[in-house]
Amino acid sequence: MPASWRTLLAADDGSSAGRHATVVAERLARELAADLKMVSVLSSESDPLPAALDADAPKVGYGVPSIEIVRIAESLGADVVVLGRAGGDGCYPRLGSTADGVVRRSRVPTLFVNEKQDQFHRVAVALDGTDRGMAVLEVGEILTGLGARQVEILTVEPPPESTAAPPPGNRVRLLDAVARFHFDPAPTVHVLHGEPTGVMVDHLAQSASDLLVIGVRHGAGGVSTGVGRGLLYAAPCALLTIPI
Repeated sequence: MPASWRTLLAADDGSSAGRHATVVAERLARELAADLKMVSVLSSESDPLPAALDADAPKVGYGVPSIEIVRIAESLGADVVVLGRAGGDGCYPRLGSTADGVVRRSRVPTLFVNEKQDQFHRVAVALDGTDRGMAVLEVGEILTGLGARQVEILTVEPPPESTAAPPPGNRVRLLDAVARFHFDPAPTVHVLHGEPTGVMVDHLAQSASDLLVIGVRHGAGGVSTGVGRGLLYAAPCALLTIPI
């Protein structure tokens, strides 16, 4: 992963969530001095481009949106894909079918932006303590470009057998790894206990986090698995997924 994003790809379907994601992507591109590409996917070549997208002159794909977005992102060498995350029926935003399909297939980091959110001042980075999971730390310098003013490292462990027990080996390795990466501002580390998805969602809500950075593992057939994918549906804030 590059130390900074050089090429952003914003996917816009003409919806209010898609339009908002484009506005956020435009701001990030300016602040990061990055190149911004636009993409819109239509069902067939006979379908007209939504009038709201004419001025953006997006690259147009045809077919299944999630497949085309990933294909175009890879062909352009995009460093990150930006998509909207629409408001859900409950208290938190939801992941639409296109966004779900993108995160299942994409090997490119993907930023899912909540419809009413445009700043990322309070950032949480979730780590599982594994070597693959540590790849998420490579976004440290990028977070400064996103406007982060507070960075938290979140990790989940089983409840300790006693208060006198030494920290688990995974935590020691995690702390060593965090110290090797450049974060500005310096992060605080929070060790949570319990079911990973639930305790992380509770912490994100209590801390009013703006963005959660998570690693997403891919299983057979390209289907993303694990806690990372569960957080995509439950987290109250915007999400940045890092394939690991």
